[in-house]
Amino acid sequence: MKSFLLSIFILISTYINAVTLDSIYQFLKTTDNGAYAKYDNITYQVPSLNQLSGESSWLIQTPELWGHSIAEYNYSLTHSGINQFDPQTNLPMCNSDADCGSLSHCQSAYFTTNSSHLCLLPEHQILNQIVANISNANYSVDITTLSNSKGIITTGLFTMAINQGLKNLAQRTINFNHSVTVRVLGGSGNPVFTSLLTYLHSLIQGIPSNNKLVVSVASMTSCFFSKPCANGSPKLDVSANHSKIVDVDSNQLIEGGENMWSNDYLESYPANDVSISLTGPVATTATIFVNNLWNNVRNNYSILGYNHCYTYSNGNISTTCAGDINPNNNSISNESGMMVQVMPLMNYGIGVISKDNNANQSMLAFVDAIYNAESSIKISQQAILYKFLMFPTVFYPLDTTDGNILQALAYAIHVNNVDVSIITSQLKSDNVIAYNSFSSLQNVHDAILDQLLLYHNETYFSAQQELTQKLHLASIDFNNSNDSKMNSHNKLLIVDNHLFYIGSYNIYLTYLQEFGVLVDSEEATTILNDNLWNPMWNNADKFSE
Repeated sequence: MKSFLLSIFILISTYINAVTLDSIYQFLKTTDNGAYAKYDNITYQVPSLNQLSGESSWLIQTPELWGHSIAEYNYSLTHSGINQFDPQTNLPMCNSDADCGSLSHCQSAYFTTNSSHLCLLPEHQILNQIVANISNANYSVDITTLSNSKGIITTGLFTMAINQGLKNLAQRTINFNHSVTVRVLGGSGNPVFTSLLTYLHSLIQGIPSNNKLVVSVASMTSCFFSKPCANGSPKLDVSANHSKIVDVDSNQLIEGGENMWSNDYLESYPANDVSISLTGPVATTATIFVNNLWNNVRNNYSILGYNHCYTYSNGNISTTCAGDINPNNNSISNESGMMVQVMPLMNYGIGVISKDNNANQSMLAFVDAIYNAESSIKISQQAILYKFLMFPTVFYPLDTTDGNILQALAYAIHVNNVDVSIITSQLKSDNVIAYNSFSSLQNVHDAILDQLLLYHNETYFSAQQELTQKLHLASIDFNNSNDSKMNSHNKLLIVDNHLFYIGSYNIYLTYLQEFGVLVDSEEATTILNDNLWNPMWNNADKFSE
């Protein structure tokens, strides 16, 4: 009788939430006879309690333009009622909201010293947040992102925000009895084009003397075409950092998908993207992850390419690299914010932790969550399938020991009767080729259809009917304009309206260094749905509803 009641309890508990962080964690540890247990605390970690930053400001989206046109955006980006513009940023100056466009507000711009009030759009708040976090550091600052095609780590207003934060921090450190380490690392797919020394000068420009900052910048590539490390696709012969992290004192973390490039995110036709801000143990995990990236740079150092560094300290610049940061602070802040369970997911691509590409469990976690979904799956990604330049082959997402994500989606639809909604970037966008969806939504539909036919013994007609009812596909847009210049760089997964992923990991086939978090909270997911997913879906260009 007791065993029967226990079975019923387990059944009810499973029914309430079939997918939990604990269930995913246990799956990663035990699947394939424990093959990935050795990566516990390396590519995934036992869930921990963390605090979201602010009531809803923890959700950082760029741009926040739902229901509005690009013409409205551009007007608000350039209109000043007093016809004055900040000479540093070229943003409109103002005395009140009446001086700004309809989408912007007259606010303090902490990322520039020239103007106390500028007409700022919602996406400019990420700059103010970066400045505030860096300015308040006590021991360390870690920044990682993808370098642009010229090898520059951050550009424009993002570089300005980091510089302003460092100037504020440098002033504070004059009275410190210890140094503060600042590490800025860019993953470079074009290491021969890096201009690190010039970039370092842009970060430390104007900082006060007698400071106790140690500022190190690095270009990081774990494999490149001249030393192939994968096969099957030209895309896989490049492995470099793709994570986007601002980690202060191993305690306060901003992470997500935004490349820190002004021209892609803060100017005309901005790419849609999302990040999350939180405090707690997951920031400590981010520090350990970044330590491993810097170890790779130091162990494969080459001043002529691939991996190299410049470091500012005591007024001098050298070609040394910063060492590890001791992640010894994981306290929860006293500020208001929701407490949530979080599990970090890290990918190390090729050549950092493992030469055989096994230190990459993010896709396996995705597949497990999708297989166990009960009601809904929502995905917003740049692309699902990958097609390299003019090559005819379309590459499916990464295979795992439990199959690929297309197989998992087909299973969720057919076996679990789950609704699946997917939003990708536009195809053949003429804005920024890097944010193209690579392959049409018809191809995505057909790829999932193929999985139904292969693994579930459906007829073509019944499979088509099932997808018509359960698979909903769309391309990113801000106001249903069918504008092919719109781009998405989101890496968002929402399962059963209580569990979500925000990070840097692409579903389409890549082997890069990645960081992201799974969050399990119905309350937080409601905020995410209300402020991002629902308006994004309502304004998207529908392929199938």
